[in-house]
Amino acid sequence: MIIQLNSSHPPHGTLFFKRPSKSIAQRALACAVLAEGNSQIIGAGNSSDVLTAINICRSLGSKVHIEEDKLIVEPNKNELLYQQLNCRESGLCLRMFSPIAALSSSKTSIFCDRTLAARPHNFLQIMMSDCGVQFLSKDDQWPLEFKGPLHRKHIEVDASISSQHVTGLIFAFSSIESQTETRILLIDPVSIPYIDLSLDILKNFGIHAVRNGTEIIIPASGKMLANVIEVESDWSSASCLLAAAAISGNVKLMGLKALSKQADAAILQALEVFGAGIEIDTIIPAVRVFKKECKPIEFDASDCPDLFPALVAMCSVANGKSTLHGANRLLHKESNRALTLQQEFLKFGVKILISDNTLEVYGNENLLNPGIIDTHQDHRIAMACSAAAFRSKGQVEIQHAEVVDKSYPEFFPDLQLLGADIRSLGGL
Repeated sequence: MIIQLNSSHPPHGTLFFKRPSKSIAQRALACAVLAEGNSQIIGAGNSSDVLTAINICRSLGSKVHIEEDKLIVEPNKNELLYQQLNCRESGLCLRMFSPIAALSSSKTSIFCDRTLAARPHNFLQIMMSDCGVQFLSKDDQWPLEFKGPLHRKHIEVDASISSQHVTGLIFAFSSIESQTETRILLIDPVSIPYIDLSLDILKNFGIHAVRNGTEIIIPASGKMLANVIEVESDWSSASCLLAAAAISGNVKLMGLKALSKQADAAILQALEVFGAGIEIDTIIPAVRVFKKECKPIEFDASDCPDLFPALVAMCSVANGKSTLHGANRLLHKESNRALTLQQEFLKFGVKILISDNTLEVYGNENLLNPGIIDTHQDHRIAMACSAAAFRSKGQVEIQHAEVVDKSYPEFFPDLQLLGADIRSLGGL
């Protein structure tokens, strides 16, 4: 699908922002399949990653009933003889559900799409092997095949590339009965806010695990209890709408909580440094962002790498050099995002240098060049380039725009609700 954006109509207005956090929804589903009793997850949404998580829960033998805006999860009480899980393009599903599937002594086969299979996963295999899981497939072989059961133990875990497998281990350990608490020591951890988010969700299921620096302490209980979880609005999806507003518009998102544990709420800090107008209502809740100043920024996105595309869009219209730290986190995403951002924003006339662990963005306060954008099958590239398009000299085409379905299927319709001039040119 090709989407054409007209820069003469930047987003203005108020939007009831209903895009739920897929990070929260997927984590809640994982806990629900481990809990005793039926859990309810309200407002999980329909992104492809959440639908993938639902199918994995069913493959694990749980029943997931969809009733309007509510999921009812009835956990499996019997061990399956053989489990086949398809994680498609969801890295979180692959890394989080693998330790959970390994709780069973039966064989598990993990399937995924080509781009996800190309990402490194040896750290996941090392962690699970240390917990007694036997891998039947070779390091570079797909599907990933293994047999449990996974054992609860004190363990050191390499968390230098991702924290998603740590979340899976925390959830799996929390469902295993133990006489004493268990400690997970994180080696060179990244994305600590995502671990804290996982621990916060876990509390809703009766397990009060805690993080003390780089150590996670799992209590001895091993009994997770069903609960009702309401999924809050997603800051990672909101980031490109807010970036578009800071670049050229005025947008108020109703239902977005400024006081959120989501890592990507950190974009508020970047917007403040950028010079955007910001108004926060913690009662309703709501966040309003509008164009005021567009200043170069220096920002460390190591713990919130999904913000990089939105931050680059903002920096592209700030006159001068902006420096974004944590670029090493961009290597293993849906695309190599550092290179993809560099390539696509050059079409706008914006130079990006990749140096060590940083992106240096040389923005221009003048209007950006129009052109044709290739999303590289990366949903966040599609949304970030759409945000930047509202400061272009003319029309911008986004090719393969349907990739936004991975996280935010309503992205382009929501921009239209905010008054943007968007046209679908059909398929490629």
